[in-house]
Amino acid sequence: MIFKASSLLKIIKLITFTTSGGAYLNFMGNEFAHPKRVEFPMSSNEYSFHLACRQWELLDKGVHKHIFNFDKGYNELG
Repeated sequence: MIFKASSLLKIIKLITFTTSGGAYLNFMGNEFAHPKRVEFPMSSNEYSFHLACRQWELLDKGVHKHIFNFDKGYNELG
């Protein structure tokens, strides 16, 4: 099921890439299924860095790795 979802994500990204003139912007947190929310230090969270960390190691694992490689590939086309 996860691979079907990643295939659909890739198709959507490719359509967006081709119709936007060769550009697509990724945001860490939604594109790579970040398990925690990413929140910058601000007054509402008492300037905590607890949720400000990115989990870059996800890019070396399973579906995340395949989506990341796909993104690198089509960004080289633009």
